[in-house]
Amino acid sequence: SKLTGKEMKSDEYTGSSISDSLKFFENIGPTEGGKWMMDYLCSRQRQEKDGAGVVGFKWKPHLSIYLPASQNALELIARLAVNDPPIRVVRSRRNSLDVYLSGLKHASPIYTSAHCKAGDISCIRHNTKAGLNITIPDVKNLYKFLRREVDAEDSVDWMLKKLGVPTVFVSYEKLYFPKTPAEGLNEWKRIFTFLGNIGQSGNSDLIWDDIVNSMGHAPTSVDKHYVKIANFESVWKKLKDTDLEYLIRH
Repeated sequence: SKLTGKEMKSDEYTGSSISDSLKFFENIGPTEGGKWMMDYLCSRQRQEKDGAGVVGFKWKPHLSIYLPASQNALELIARLAVNDPPIRVVRSRRNSLDVYLSGLKHASPIYTSAHCKAGDISCIRHNTKAGLNITIPDVKNLYKFLRREVDAEDSVDWMLKKLGVPTVFVSYEKLYFPKTPAEGLNEWKRIFTFLGNIGQSGNSDLIWDDIVNSMGHAPTSVDKHYVKIANFESVWKKLKDTDLEYLIRH
């Protein structure tokens, strides 16, 4: 959000884990109508009135996305689509195999933090190392697990469209690990345009280095799965020639 005004804290307001998220939404009444979301966003607007072009929070869908309190909030966003300022959803979707590997990485004894600040060499080094040569324990059932995960993500996409929620659908990989600078820049520009090209994000001469230099956190994942996965050959053999082969990056 630095390019839209000033950098905002990445707040996983509705919970960072499945259990936390379920607890958050179960504590909200089913007839509350999305008030929880409006109260939070209005509070952040008042707090950040000097300089922030965008306020928001990170909403991990999990199973809680289907609870009444979640649905009420999404339906409210759809009804307020023409409001000024609008409430919009940036739906960043990550490769489901990488999501699984990230969970295994977080269990590593040398893993230090969920995020490393840009320039924190020690954190970046430890977290990058924790993401190398990860052994996937249950290759036999890997396809079934990933199929469930992909289907769950597809269901969230479908639901957002069905409810008419103003949403831009973007790729996590293109945002943070693009094949080329142009691919990464174009994906970020899709977000900036969707949000209204606020502040520096609307500059026509924006380049990929501007995006990278504006990031408060540094990526600590490697791109190729044969480097990330210790038993890569077994995993490749399991997913090859299936509808999930596309998840593998050589």
